[in-house]
Amino acid sequence: MIDDFIRHYRSNRLKYRAWGDFVVDEISKMLVVRGYDVGTFLKVPPQVRVKSESSIAGKIVRYDIKNPFQEIVDVVGVRFVVLLTTDIKILEECITSSGLWVAKLTRDIEERQRNNPELFDYQSTHYSLSPVQEIKHSDLSITSEFICEVQIRTILQHAYAELTHDNIYKPIKEVSKKAKRIVARSMALMESTDHLFCETIVELEKDNRQRNDFYASLSNLYKQAIQAEEYFFSDNFNYEIIEIYSHLVGLDDGTSKVIEYWELNKILLPRVQQYARDHFLFKQPVCLLLCWLAENSGYETTKIWPYGSLLEELRLIYSTTGAAIGDGL
Repeated sequence: MIDDFIRHYRSNRLKYRAWGDFVVDEISKMLVVRGYDVGTFLKVPPQVRVKSESSIAGKIVRYDIKNPFQEIVDVVGVRFVVLLTTDIKILEECITSSGLWVAKLTRDIEERQRNNPELFDYQSTHYSLSPVQEIKHSDLSITSEFICEVQIRTILQHAYAELTHDNIYKPIKEVSKKAKRIVARSMALMESTDHLFCETIVELEKDNRQRNDFYASLSNLYKQAIQAEEYFFSDNFNYEIIEIYSHLVGLDDGTSKVIEYWELNKILLPRVQQYARDHFLFKQPVCLLLCWLAENSGYETTKIWPYGSLLEELRLIYSTTGAAIGDGL
């Protein structure tokens, strides 16, 4: 049986890698569809790992595997590392909602914690994915016999796993009780830290909800008004402008003010679209807010403008609306 599986592995190694690549590509696409920046959301770039022949043979012998075709599910694997345990749920939703593969949960952190509340050890959520039907990828045909193991961890869980995998769980000699105790304490501390981080995120989201909702509405208004194949929004820049001028527009009813302004001044939109081709400020949703500010709080807007490098573009905001330019310009 070992020889049969090794022969299968040798002739299909490229297919295993192709299946891993396909899984990474599809999950990344699903994150983008849900509005996440993959490079930011994933804290470690996902890399496809295909086991070596010696590793497979060693695993079969070490665990006395009788039927490797059914029992070995990690010939190819990929690991996704996120910031917090709440982010794990987002990846799980991507995995379980796809119709491209059959997803089987093979290691569940929450279940292990419920069954062993006093235990603090290795944590990682694992899924085994196999194609629902034949898939073509990289000019290779991948059928349901190919399984990819997906591991999902937080960055704290990943650090713990990197430290302990070879030293604690696969040691050359017996690990001392003191070392095991210290490692268990470190995982307990990591769980507490993650819990505090999650609570912090909830509080920060509460604090920033009004600003974020205002930006979301402004972005939707901009996309409706300025038709483009692609948008180049700098979120941090937009957030900063909104925060600087929030006292002038009032975030509680600011959206309705800006929408009403543009309903009455649609004639100005072609000029905004023209400037958006070559000017950073006009590529941002806050340019619509700045036009409102130019007409309603012109002097104060220029007085507290924070970007010297964008003064010329701010002047274009004023010339677009026909508002009087404040002393600051």
